[in-house]
Amino acid sequence: MSEPVHLRMTLDVTAKNQGVLTQFCADHCRSVGYNVAPAHAKWESKREFMKRLGLKNHDSVNRDIETWLARGNTLPLDRAPTGKLMELLSNTDFEAFCKRHKSLEKIKPQTSTHKHP
Repeated sequence: MSEPVHLRMTLDVTAKNQGVLTQFCADHCRSVGYNVAPAHAKWESKREFMKRLGLKNHDSVNRDIETWLARGNTLPLDRAPTGKLMELLSNTDFEAFCKRHKSLEKIKPQTSTHKHP
């Protein structure tokens, strides 16, 4: 078993305004592999998430969440004490991961009403 690690750091960052500082922090987190949600991003239930993306299989989404997290990615989740997923805060990378197997609807070719001579 490894020994506990104690780390104490002091960070002093100044910027001309809070927006610049926030952008700096978000860019830094992205550069080291974290997914950074936009400010005031909406938490949504799994049902809302699935409806928005057009997903139908709850078990598939559950597997995608577990696989996504097992691969070291981040996805903020709110679970009930029983372990049931209550809400998630998605990001574009996770959404693309969930939609990777979704079959696209076939686009019907448009029929022309113009008659050729």
